[in-house]
Amino acid sequence: MERHQAGEFEDAHCLYREYLDLQPGDPEAWCLLGSLEGNRGRHADAGEAFGRAIEVAGGHAQAHIGLGTSLMMQGRASEAVQPIAAAVSLAPDHPELRLQLSLAQARSGRPDEAVRTLREVVSRWPDHLPGHYNLGVALLETDDPDAAARSFRLVVDRDAGNLPARIGLGRALAAANLPDRASQAFRDAIRMAPGDPVPKVLLGNLQRSLGRFDEAQAAFDQALEHKPGDLDALIGRAELERARGQAGRGLDLLRPLLTSASPPPRSLLAGARLMLAADDPEAAIERIETWLGQAGLATVTQAVLQSVRGQALDRLGRFDEAWDAWAASHRDEVTRFDGRHFSAAIDALQAVYTVELFAGQRRETVAMQPRPLLIVGSPRSGKSILEQMLACHPAVNGGGELRYLGAMTDNVRRLTGGSQAYPACVRDLSQADLGELGAEYGSALQSIAGDAAWLIDTQPTNFLHIGLAALVAPAVRVVLCRRDPVDTAWACYSRRFADRGLAFASTPEGIGVYLDGMDRIMGHWRETVPMEILEIHYEELVRQPRDSVERVLGFMDLAWDEACADYAHTGRPTLRSAPVLREPVDDREIGRGVPYKHRFRLRPGTV
Repeated sequence: MERHQAGEFEDAHCLYREYLDLQPGDPEAWCLLGSLEGNRGRHADAGEAFGRAIEVAGGHAQAHIGLGTSLMMQGRASEAVQPIAAAVSLAPDHPELRLQLSLAQARSGRPDEAVRTLREVVSRWPDHLPGHYNLGVALLETDDPDAAARSFRLVVDRDAGNLPARIGLGRALAAANLPDRASQAFRDAIRMAPGDPVPKVLLGNLQRSLGRFDEAQAAFDQALEHKPGDLDALIGRAELERARGQAGRGLDLLRPLLTSASPPPRSLLAGARLMLAADDPEAAIERIETWLGQAGLATVTQAVLQSVRGQALDRLGRFDEAWDAWAASHRDEVTRFDGRHFSAAIDALQAVYTVELFAGQRRETVAMQPRPLLIVGSPRSGKSILEQMLACHPAVNGGGELRYLGAMTDNVRRLTGGSQAYPACVRDLSQADLGELGAEYGSALQSIAGDAAWLIDTQPTNFLHIGLAALVAPAVRVVLCRRDPVDTAWACYSRRFADRGLAFASTPEGIGVYLDGMDRIMGHWRETVPMEILEIHYEELVRQPRDSVERVLGFMDLAWDEACADYAHTGRPTLRSAPVLREPVDDREIGRGVPYKHRFRLRPGTV
């Protein structure tokens, strides 16, 4: 042990082995040998030593956690979960073991389990700040940025000098569509650690997404000043040039990396996007195919490169090759969407939200400031385009993808005692419950809308929650964005979405099930909810934007305002998320799905 602690690993190894030849039943010695092997980077040998400790003393917590850690270090996270869970059972009063378990769960693709484990930690040890911090990280992974922000905020409030928590808070606030608060969190982190490029890069990326290009450049330049050659800052700076319409200048910034013998994987993704933006699809294809031949490229990197390669092939009219590239890009996602579960969820909503339910729970429309406008529809159907145009009106704010209605389903179950799952528990709501839910919803909207009369919500899953919204907030209005189903299917399949909730787009079959389910439930809402649902067609929106926007404004009891004609002007729309338009819309994507029509099985008339 003295030799081990002194770093004389070879001598220590010999002595441990000599001892174990004499005392092979000593689990502590096997654990010491396992620890030594781990220190030497021999993680497979470490795992073998910890395994021997478990053989001679199965109830040895240190041996189980050692085996789990060695498996993690070998990239075998899914195998690590069981021994680490065993260690937790053997030593339940050690929160650090549970943190290690949550890490294994997260890395093995079980983020929801990681969140549950971490919630147990902070529930049992409320003052355990690493538990709260890790919970925030896990909640971001499960697309719950509001809850993540609360976890990070708790850490920051109790430990003002915790830089990772401040950075995490900024990330969560940005993901929750609260850019001003996110900017402040990043600026606070920069003041705490002026030489650290990370918060500067994050601030630059956020400002770029909001169209604040000069502020973004200042942040990236400051990061590079303190750490010349920082990869994230260089990529951010290059992406800024792409946003400015100067993709060639962005490529020049990355060229030394891209032409090196071993270019960093993240630079490959940025380079591929820049080449496509520079309208040089042939060069993009050639370079991407070279990069895909590199050994050791991560699966997700390969997938994104294949997605961009497919887009380049599509531009050249090489449609079969494009389809094959997109299929390759989705190969690691194909099991994430359960079409039968989704269809069953639609059936359950239709069974609960009936005309009789609304008649029995009818609430009078009361004054609500702001009033919510739900813009629903499939991805790539024009929701965000319409939001940006409407948000130029002085009475309208664009809230982006809010999560209030989805979170409300948990509150419904809580109010009704939790005896039934959602949506069945909706039948047990009292008028007082509806009033409470409506007040909470209105307060949440007011907290982000300022003085606006209307707040837009474009959350992709809101089409599932229209019935609940109609019950708790009768003042709500709904706009459905429709697009040609073949173009919709193409637009979804030709992209990789970061949102885990859009995993349906990974297969043609999933897209068909999803669009059909959305069409079924939207038809149901039209027949049951006591409100009108306005339809806007993507094709009309991009060809005659003023006509479409005027229709929606009239639906909102608002008159046309000339500011809405200036929707592509940076800073004109009042948006909480990044603008999607920086130039006037056009119809160039209408009909783009036609070459792939035979690839999809779509019911005529689907959303």
